[in-house]
Amino acid sequence: NLSYPIKAFQAPGYFVVTEVRTDNNISGKFNTTTYRYGGLKANLHGRGSLGFRWIEATDHTNNTVTRTEYNQTFPHVGGPERVTTHLIDGSNKTLLSDASTQYGHATTPGANANNLVYAPRATQTIEKTHGLDGSLLTTVTTQNDAFDAFGNIERMTVTTRGAGKTHTKISTNDYVNDQQRWILGRLTRASVTHIAPDGSRITRASAFTYDAQTGLLTAETLSPNTPLARTTRYQYDQYGNKVTVTLSASGLADRATRTQYDNLGRFPIRVTNALGHAETRQYHSACGKPVSLTGPNGLATRWEYDSLCRKTREVRADGTQTTWNYRWASQSSNNGAPALARYSLTETASGAPPVTVWYDALNREVRKDTTGFDGKTIHQ
Repeated sequence: NLSYPIKAFQAPGYFVVTEVRTDNNISGKFNTTTYRYGGLKANLHGRGSLGFRWIEATDHTNNTVTRTEYNQTFPHVGGPERVTTHLIDGSNKTLLSDASTQYGHATTPGANANNLVYAPRATQTIEKTHGLDGSLLTTVTTQNDAFDAFGNIERMTVTTRGAGKTHTKISTNDYVNDQQRWILGRLTRASVTHIAPDGSRITRASAFTYDAQTGLLTAETLSPNTPLARTTRYQYDQYGNKVTVTLSASGLADRATRTQYDNLGRFPIRVTNALGHAETRQYHSACGKPVSLTGPNGLATRWEYDSLCRKTREVRADGTQTTWNYRWASQSSNNGAPALARYSLTETASGAPPVTVWYDALNREVRKDTTGFDGKTIHQ
């Protein structure tokens, strides 16, 4: 049922992925996903390919088929309209989830009267989940009711239905958009209302202010214009790092946390809390990780790292320490390694026996070796 200028076509030499195999590190087996495609269309009036109408992905490990149907109408081309997932059991298919999306768009004048700028947006999404017997469990409807001129969602209603009950969450947002400095989408006020199945409701609000020049957040207030209002204010250095965070509330003295950064603005080298207690830190310049931390009582903890920036040693103020040793499972010193292990990490702490954890090629724990009271190794 296509009409000019829309045309369905097959493109010789149009290469697509048909199969993806991923090693699961279990006896050389692979997780396999295969793909099918359909409904390739093109617009002959200059818009070119409209993409595939649908793509199916079959997960042969989990026995599921996920079908995604795409919009092929300008200006929503490429937007997923419907995504379904079925569980496959032989010739039987059981629907597990079904999500559908509706789209709208706004238009604004372009460079001249004949040009328009299109701003597509999702206006409604309905997500349904089903049990293994195919029964409907929940339906979540997301309605985007209002947008500002820059596409920010000003009102969103999320309705969740299931087990004979309905929960509703209504979010309203106000934004400021500085077109002159092109600082857009700064949230100035947010209000969230939850409505329970019995009709009772609760509303929470927050307010935000920003630096007019940089757009950085300077203050946020929880429950504004109420006796329980709490405000957090932020000050920044020339690099945009937060150097002062001040918390204030009615009837309470202000509490400020101050952070001092190095000359390059990279690392926080000193942090002072509201009581004047300070921590000083030094960092590994290449790894970006702390090499020492001295608390307000003068006690210091130090760390060491290897060439891959992995922690290898921690030395504490009381003289105790912990070391971490990384080794390939194929090393001769790793006799007795599990069959699927690729490397091990041995942690040795002062006054405690070593603990070795073995990992496979996907960083999954394969085995843990500890030492029992009789001195023998315990495999877990």
